Amino acid sequence: MRALADACGPSGAYVHLGATSYDIVDTANSLQLREAIEIIEKKLKCLMKILQEKNYAVQNTVMMGRTHGQHALPITLGFKLAVWTSEVSRHIDRLEAAKNVFSGQDEGAVGTQQA
Repeated sequence: MRALADACGPSGAYVHLGATSYDIVDTANSLQLREAIEIIEKKLKCLMKILQEKNYAVQNTVMMGRTHGQHALPITLGFKLAVWTSEVSRHIDRLEAAKNVFSGQDEGAVGTQQA
């Protein structure tokens, strides 16, 4: 509460007017999660770039496919890396979509917006 009030300057005297502790805590958690997602997204993009580079180098390397923990028909290592790249890409898309749910709240007593 104090940190938010200090950041608001003279208007900080009114920060707790109608705000509950959870309004502040939820907003802080939201900010932390948003920062965490940005870090994870950056690392996933780096992983995707590495997978793409490796895929180019080994795209025609034949390997044993596997199903249910057993050997199956042969596949290429490039195909396997392409599948992983696709999965990482979908994770990045989901993280991007998750950024839209983060927001602060200050709605007053019991969410009624009453001061």
